[in-house]
Amino acid sequence: MFPGCNRRRYLQAHHVWHWTKGGPTDIDNLCLLCGYHHYLVHEGGWEMKISKAEPPVFYRPNGLVFEPSPEPLCDEIFSRFLWDMAPEVVDTS
Repeated sequence: MFPGCNRRRYLQAHHVWHWTKGGPTDIDNLCLLCGYHHYLVHEGGWEMKISKAEPPVFYRPNGLVFEPSPEPLCDEIFSRFLWDMAPEVVDTS
């Protein structure tokens, strides 16, 4: 999970070492991310590293480690993200 993200539904499995580049599709190479944060990692220049002993570490596009605020990040951002998605993509059931 992305630090500070409070999303617990509609999460996506992110391959830390992408499978198209030879990364394994196993639990040790996966991290659950909400759609917004998954987009940031793939398209927004963010990076992440994981290890078995430590929680994931996320790096901003400028290379600095992301330090989360104590407040949840996703309520407003995720709502705007869903609003911009095509209606057929959003499952409202």
